[in-house]
Amino acid sequence: GGIAMTLQPITPAPAALQELQQNAESARGYAENARAINTRRAYRSDWRQFEAWCGLHGLAAMPAAPATVGLHLADMADMGKKPATIQRRLVAIAYAHRLAGYDLDTRHPAIREVFAGIRRKKGTAQVQKRALLTEDVRAMARALPSNAIGARDRALLLLGFAGALRRSELLELIV
Repeated sequence: GGIAMTLQPITPAPAALQELQQNAESARGYAENARAINTRRAYRSDWRQFEAWCGLHGLAAMPAAPATVGLHLADMADMGKKPATIQRRLVAIAYAHRLAGYDLDTRHPAIREVFAGIRRKKGTAQVQKRALLTEDVRAMARALPSNAIGARDRALLLLGFAGALRRSELLELIV
């Protein structure tokens, strides 16, 4: 889905209207890039799963009642999904509603209390990885071969470290 850029001009001149249409295209492009590709991909997947779940249970996905969303969150928790995954699904559902022009109140008790209970029962602590230190990166760079492939890998390693890039963000630069 995308953001609707609907304009209500008074009576613009044809040239002004053409410029506004170009501005609307630019705005849509910028809005689409507000989130990383992987985030947008995850949101689409989350939304499709929510729609399928609603269809299976005979419930409306759009606009969804807060109770429907709460039931979906509980079902995911019962299936063993982690709180972080459930939270991302909730964010994706709310985002899809905003894009469609609906306001899904995620603070509604049917959502907020269910999610709070899930976090309390299942826990929210994520496993924190040890930070990679500069000396670790230097050792990794030195260990690479001194050929063209080693130079490429060294450049990617250092660029990724210097830019604090995720693996997916580094891949986007390559492709």
